[in-house]
Amino acid sequence: MGIRTKLNPMGGKVGGGSVTYEPKVASSGYTTWYIDSSDDLYGCGSGGRGQQGNGSTSNVTTFTKRASNVAGVACSHYTSWYVNLDGDLYGCGYGPYGQQGNGSTSDVLTFTKRASNVASTACSQNTSWYLTNDGDLYGCGYGDYGSQGNGDTSNVTVFIKRASNVAGFKIGGLQGQTTWYLTTSGYLYGCGYGADGAQGSGAQNNVREFTQRASNVKDFTCSALTAWYITTSGDLYGTGNGVYGQQGSGSTNAVLTFTKRASNVEKVVCSRVTTWYINTSGDLYGCGEGGFGQQGNGSGSGQEGSNNVTTFTKRASNVADVCCGEYVTWYLTNDGDLYGCGSGGSGKQGNGSTSNVTTFTKRASNVVKVFCSDEVTFYVNENNELYGCGRNNYGQQGDGTTNNVTTFTKKVDL
Repeated sequence: MGIRTKLNPMGGKVGGGSVTYEPKVASSGYTTWYIDSSDDLYGCGSGGRGQQGNGSTSNVTTFTKRASNVAGVACSHYTSWYVNLDGDLYGCGYGPYGQQGNGSTSDVLTFTKRASNVASTACSQNTSWYLTNDGDLYGCGYGDYGSQGNGDTSNVTVFIKRASNVAGFKIGGLQGQTTWYLTTSGYLYGCGYGADGAQGSGAQNNVREFTQRASNVKDFTCSALTAWYITTSGDLYGTGNGVYGQQGSGSTNAVLTFTKRASNVEKVVCSRVTTWYINTSGDLYGCGEGGFGQQGNGSGSGQEGSNNVTTFTKRASNVADVCCGEYVTWYLTNDGDLYGCGSGGSGKQGNGSTSNVTTFTKRASNVVKVFCSDEVTFYVNENNELYGCGRNNYGQQGDGTTNNVTTFTKKVDL
């Protein structure tokens, strides 16, 4: 299936000015959202800060329609955002840091229009960002560590333009401690949390203004503690915290400047404690924390830091995509087979138990996309059916209950 190889890793604007809205499914682990074939948006799960956009603070245990004419959706634990097919941005939920962009610090219980001409949106729990069709990047919310890139550490309560000629952007950390964007010319800029070299600046200081870190970049990713990019020639560079071995450098030392780790790399993803990449031959390599089996190497005691892997190590071949949380890892083959390992708490391995899984194990076939957090796992198959498993205490499995789901179960037809 072509979708396995043509997904836009930036989740926003791509070359030539065209726009892709990926994904059609989003889950923070607390809330779950999908867009169906009629462009209708449905949501379920936690609603305590108004993030269901239905005018209340009640949890919602069944997928319920929230909006029509929707192109893309993004969510954190406590906030929800969508872009409609006309390019209008709507948001709701948590607001005390100004992350609703409406000039206040109040929670917002109903989806409310915030901007027009929007190509894509992304959010953390405490920050919100969007990219216009003209390549302008706007942000608001939490400003500690300098993550708003505005020169100070103040919170920002209205969306403010931060950059132009932007091709894509990403946010690191639950609070949005770091922010990175890539220009249409391939220059990578970052700001925010800088301890352990997370900004790649050669120091451990927080960075309050967007600063150029690299050129000739085609893709990048970040966590709160690390940052990674791939050059146009396929070289992988990383910086930041290494205490779990997640720099793949053979040690547990922090790395203060972007340093080359591999060649011929196609995609990179990371969590706070693990890093994974796929090379141009479809081989999957990983490093970092492995205490719950999330390195897929047959080890893991169930205790954080007990099975660190400090060097990138090959784990699988014929791989099309990879998804990771701090304690789980999933990959998808070019044949559509889905494999997972790591923490099984709440049933998120989808194997009928809550035990940890230390070796990559096949879970499903004919899969085109996988979505995971450290709470839940969802996938979409070739029939456009959505399956999920894992935590359900807020109703985020959309099955009308609050019982955890230990086996992958069909949710809806998309």
